[in-house]
Amino acid sequence: MDAIGDVDDKTVELLELVSRYEQLCNDRLRTDFIDGFFTLGRANYNSGSVKKYGVDSLDMRPHEPSVTVEVGDQWRVVKDTEKTEKSGETKKKEEITNNDHDLRESQNEKSAATLRNRKRPEKEKPKKTEKPEKPEQIENPQKTVTEKSSSEPKKFNPLHQFGGLVPYQLRQSQLHFTAAIESAVERHNLAVRIEKLVAELESNL
Repeated sequence: MDAIGDVDDKTVELLELVSRYEQLCNDRLRTDFIDGFFTLGRANYNSGSVKKYGVDSLDMRPHEPSVTVEVGDQWRVVKDTEKTEKSGETKKKEEITNNDHDLRESQNEKSAATLRNRKRPEKEKPKKTEKPEKPEQIENPQKTVTEKSSSEPKKFNPLHQFGGLVPYQLRQSQLHFTAAIESAVERHNLAVRIEKLVAELESNL
């Protein structure tokens, strides 16, 4: 009876997932792409013959993406704000570690020089010479941080390649296509769960 109950529960879950999958493909995913292309067409219509927005006018130079997809057990969409927060936390940890390492090295060098001077006889003691400290690492550690941040690629909004002022419809098109990416990722996650449940049910037959 327990095995039959488990199969029934998985069958109900499978039907619910299939229903969600079908609704997602026929509703959100489909309409997001349709609305994206529709608003893109309206932006081109309103701009007239002055400027056209399409593949021919894209900036093909390499740049950081504004939206990425993390691939794993569960795929997820990572937007530019999340990536900035993650990279900021990582940078802070690296800066703290590097500053602590430099400070420990400086202290170790000083203590080693003091021990060498103590072991030598009084006659052989050289004149006290202090090793100049590295001002960039000890006195001003923030300078290194500024240099690192300036060398990193800047955030890139794809709309800026068409100028500072773009039609409102083009911004709407960007939102629709971003939503389509999120819907496509959700569709993939549902498909993986459906395949897993089907395999489990087939193994119980």
